[in-house]
Amino acid sequence: MIRLPYVVWCGKPSPVVEVTLKRGKDRVRTTAYVDTGASFSFFHSDFCSALGLDLKKGAKMEVRLGDGDKMPVYVHRVGLRIETLEVRCDIVFSKRLGSGINILGRQGLLDKYKVTFDGKRKEIVWYD
Repeated sequence: MIRLPYVVWCGKPSPVVEVTLKRGKDRVRTTAYVDTGASFSFFHSDFCSALGLDLKKGAKMEVRLGDGDKMPVYVHRVGLRIETLEVRCDIVFSKRLGSGINILGRQGLLDKYKVTFDGKRKEIVWYD
């Protein structure tokens, strides 16, 4: 079990966690918003480049956003680490990440774990 305190984002405590993306010997640390409403994990394409990946060599797909707009994205399988939790999962990379923060979503990550949001304690709890 991993307990992670909420982080202040946009002026309020939010389920934002530190993550490390890994590919071979390349590592990139950043933050991401844990979002159970997101089907996929989205990261800006700059992180794809930092891992030595060619963005457009990933599997191309289009995702529909909340406003109905479609966004082209590229999927790459990379390692992802949160504290002591490590998984290999598909990450969706895009130049058009409009939320201002990376997103951790269900497919390949949150659907593998029990994750609870404790609003009273302002923490996220990950269970193996």
